[in-house]
Amino acid sequence: MKFLVKKSRGFGLIETLVACAILILICGSLLAINVLVARDIIFARGRSVAFNLAQEGIESVRQIRDTNLVDRQDTTNWNTFVCSATGLSPLDYSSVYKVTEGRLNSCYPDNTTSRIALTPDSAGEPITIGPVTYIRKISFIVSGINPAISNATITSANSVRVKVQVDWTENGSDRTIQATELLTNWKRGL
Repeated sequence: MKFLVKKSRGFGLIETLVACAILILICGSLLAINVLVARDIIFARGRSVAFNLAQEGIESVRQIRDTNLVDRQDTTNWNTFVCSATGLSPLDYSSVYKVTEGRLNSCYPDNTTSRIALTPDSAGEPITIGPVTYIRKISFIVSGINPAISNATITSANSVRVKVQVDWTENGSDRTIQATELLTNWKRGL
């Protein structure tokens, strides 16, 4: 009787090298995709935070407007947003402002509670969230009129356009986001 003995062959050097090369290509591709996804997540997070800071700036200006409309003080009007060391100031369309809060006695002497107002600051308002510092700058655009609005009762005396710009640096690149809003004197004629 003859027995057939089958020789078992192992993997040769060539097969092992090809398998390692395929494994390296797959792992390298997964690592590259991981890096791209992480970069996109960081960018999306930064843009989302910047947009929220811009919206918060617009909401602060809206709150100042609404507080001034109902505070029953002779010194305030709907568009007296700016508080300086000498008192309330008119809007300067070439200036940059930041939100200031506290007891602003120079502007609101009859008010003993904390209020918010805009104060001139050409550098803007630095806001640090995590490792990133955002710079929020609030300014006003001369044309408060929205050209899409055909209502003749909205005039420049009863509207103002606020612009909030947020700047930050991410991965060595400077980023900017802007938000604008048309604010009006909603208490007009009451």
